Amino acid sequence: MKKITLLFALLAFAFQIDAQTYTGSNLTVVTIPDNMPGAGNSTLVNMSGVPTSGISILDIQIDLAINHTWVGDILVTIQAPSGGPSINLIDRPGVPEPPAGAGDSSDLLSTSPITMDDASLNLAEAMGGAGPSAFVICQDDAVCDFAPHDGTSPNTFADLIVALGASDPNGDWTITVSDSAAGDTGDFFVPELRIITQTLSLGENEIQGFKYSPNPVKNNLNLRAANAIENISVYNLLGQEVMRSKPNAVSNDLDMSDLQAGAYFVKVSVGDVSQTVRIIKQ
Repeated sequence: MKKITLLFALLAFAFQIDAQTYTGSNLTVVTIPDNMPGAGNSTLVNMSGVPTSGISILDIQIDLAINHTWVGDILVTIQAPSGGPSINLIDRPGVPEPPAGAGDSSDLLSTSPITMDDASLNLAEAMGGAGPSAFVICQDDAVCDFAPHDGTSPNTFADLIVALGASDPNGDWTITVSDSAAGDTGDFFVPELRIITQTLSLGENEIQGFKYSPNPVKNNLNLRAANAIENISVYNLLGQEVMRSKPNAVSNDLDMSDLQAGAYFVKVSVGDVSQTVRIIKQ
């Protein structure tokens, strides 16, 4: 575990983020059974010591080491402890929706582990489209086919973080790899799973009647308060102000559609009282 303390001076607004990284791994090599769609083998990564109150999950990252000779065959999922929410990490790259065809024929080699990290938009799913495409590490999840083929959700790490809610991240995280076609096999292990938490020390009071929705947000974030909202500032995880608004109204639809996907802090001021909330932008 390591602790990183970042202190940002943001105009007249200063806050401190204490970020702590909790790690786990499982280096046991697990075989990927051939042609068993959705019924592959799993490995467990035990996480412990992650706070369950007063601290929110800022980011989840995973390094995967996979050997397989046809990446379009494989489905990789990660599930939170105790039957918690799960997402698809790799969903048969190159296979269109609805699923049909062989998908991408590229090899995966465990000598170059794949790192998946939604906060940095470094995802491991190629654009499916109408047919096979090259397997790539996407740099922007807006152009990545990251949705399960059955249309279920959550679909991204950002969704997973929100879906965890009050769930306990401590315990065994389950990583499963299955193969969906005959003729190619492989194995995998997990060099590292990281859960990054943060405590935001703001020294602020709660605004009377303040509500915000939806979270996560795709386009407009609705902000409401009992009295007129005078100032709104949006900060990214580097502490940089990326948006500013002065609505002077009790209700405001903040257009966040131009922001990249990821986590942001939204500071709202009413009179001499301010409150900051963490928002996930899809």
